[in-house]
Amino acid sequence: MIRLSDIRYRYPRSGWILEGVDLSLGEGDYLLIGGGNGSGKSTLAYIFNGLIPHYFGGILQGSVTVGNLDILKHKVSDLFARVGLVLQNPDAQLFNSTVENEIAFGLESLGLPGAEIDQRIREISTALGLDDLLGRSPQTLSGGERRLAAVASVLCLRPSVLVLD
Repeated sequence: MIRLSDIRYRYPRSGWILEGVDLSLGEGDYLLIGGGNGSGKSTLAYIFNGLIPHYFGGILQGSVTVGNLDILKHKVSDLFARVGLVLQNPDAQLFNSTVENEIAFGLESLGLPGAEIDQRIREISTALGLDDLLGRSPQTLSGGERRLAAVASVLCLRPSVLVLD
């Protein structure tokens, strides 16, 4: 599913954050990456879904494939439904007026028909126990509820890979 070969990365105006990273993840694999603040965990997550280098810029060396797609040759939108990323801080991810709109946002971005969007919202909200929160603003939710809403907004896209930063 994900293969990194001899990855080196540095953000604009910084030193190397990652050097010599080799990683191969197959279907059904689980991976836990640990480390202190600033050790590159989030940076690696951004590489998995193409935000690095396409959004954050910087210099990325080496080879990264997701599925059979080379992230350097494909846009983030091509990787959007393949690698779902839940950010460390849910407040940085939640920006819609209601939880329902939050979940719908990514589905609408994919251009799915309204009936399918409604069905996926119902499925994910039932599976995660969010039915009672759909009409609420994410800003009124507890920290745990906000995290769950962020997870729902990514899982509804049915990504092949889920990254929890």
